[in-house]
Amino acid sequence: MTNLLTSGVKKYAEIGEQMVQHEKKRRQEMRQKKFDTIAVHGLYGIQEAFENQGSIIEPTFLSFAQYFENSDHLEAALAYYMPNWGYTRIANPTVYYLE
Repeated sequence: MTNLLTSGVKKYAEIGEQMVQHEKKRRQEMRQKKFDTIAVHGLYGIQEAFENQGSIIEPTFLSFAQYFENSDHLEAALAYYMPNWGYTRIANPTVYYLE
């Protein structure tokens, strides 16, 4: 990250780093499980369920629209400072959970 980023973009970049660390931790936890458990749960855990209105299984996202809180959030996402869904055929939440 360069010093040219605004404080708002830096905030979202830090959130993105936390998201990446959470995913790495979850992957490490799941590698300790048996195949059957991994097949049922994948990386989808209780935290993700809370973030998806309490959904107990991975939700299917049918919308091609994407929500950004503000322009800093959009800038950080499009600059790959945080995980981002492009809503294309290869980078969207539904495909991510299916993988």
